[in-house]
Amino acid sequence: MKIMHVITGLSVGGAESLLCEMLLNSDQDSDVTVVSLSDIGSFGEKMQSHGIRVLALGMKPGRPSLPLLWKLIKLMKREAPDLVQTWMYHADLLGGLAARIAGNFPVIWGIHHADPRQNKRATIVVARLCSLGSGWIPSHVIACSDAARRTHVSFGYKDSVISVIHNGIRTSRFRNDRVSRLRESLWAGAQVVGHVCRWHPVKDHKTFIEAAGLVHAVNPRIKFALAGPGIETGNSQLMAWIEAAGLAESTFLLGAQSDVTDLMNGIDLHVSSSLHESFSLVTAEAMACGTPCVSTDTGIAATLIGDTGTVVPVQNPQALADGMLDLLALPSQQLAALGAEARERVRQAYSLEDMISKYQDIYRGLTASPHAKRKLTLP
Repeated sequence: MKIMHVITGLSVGGAESLLCEMLLNSDQDSDVTVVSLSDIGSFGEKMQSHGIRVLALGMKPGRPSLPLLWKLIKLMKREAPDLVQTWMYHADLLGGLAARIAGNFPVIWGIHHADPRQNKRATIVVARLCSLGSGWIPSHVIACSDAARRTHVSFGYKDSVISVIHNGIRTSRFRNDRVSRLRESLWAGAQVVGHVCRWHPVKDHKTFIEAAGLVHAVNPRIKFALAGPGIETGNSQLMAWIEAAGLAESTFLLGAQSDVTDLMNGIDLHVSSSLHESFSLVTAEAMACGTPCVSTDTGIAATLIGDTGTVVPVQNPQALADGMLDLLALPSQQLAALGAEARERVRQAYSLEDMISKYQDIYRGLTASPHAKRKLTLP
């Protein structure tokens, strides 16, 4: 089977990481090409190092164009894939149109955002165009959570073509041994709360910092480790919030992390303060490392975490602080037991192997179906 994956970019993000993990761990005998509309990025380089063909078309961030669409059409005509899978709104729109025009190839769209309305204005426009085309461009649409499916249907996506496949985690990739270079070098002996995500308004760092300030007021010995793209001392807004909360001496800003395993094993608790998430991969990764989690009630957080951690309302610093303090007050053995339960929960219910199997079932169904290459007609 010849499969072409089209994605907006490969530098950083949950969907990018998921595609990389999926391709590196799939045993399906397929001829795979990955096309990034923008650049190769760190995930593209990783895939290339494992022998996967990765191409980049050089799109400027958030700026799709007709010449780019034409370039993609020519590429697909030359490659003639059996199936095109696209990842994120810009790739869904351009990749879907290109696939239908180039050879009416079966198209699978991927939904990885919690809510299309929570984006930049230009991205919302692209998502709106996708909603209008969802009934005739894709053969199938895969949402990574029930919550993401509901929000996109309410936005105008055609419900009948959408199915849900939860993101998967390769638990064996994440160790749970509580041995950490970061812990030993930066905060040996301290209780540490981690917060790992990129700098973006939807991640609501402000609420996390305010909650951390409330925790610090109760127990000034607790430390806070923040990581992710844009999480560095040069971030003036973040630094201002940290100073205002009195956390300058208690906070570590670690920037982007290529592998979160060492960090997750070096913290006692991981916190997600997001306003919106469909499926929080970083929460699942923390759980896979045996790290208990506190999360805001977004997407499938409550289902994912279950009784191995705590879920609190969004934009509520006091509730977030209480959630942290309650878990950190547990005896170390009880906290470790929660972490072990979290790891087992991810292993059983959200395995990468199960996710890949479900994707492959859809691939086989579409390529075997005589209706997959339906005639391209405007509604």
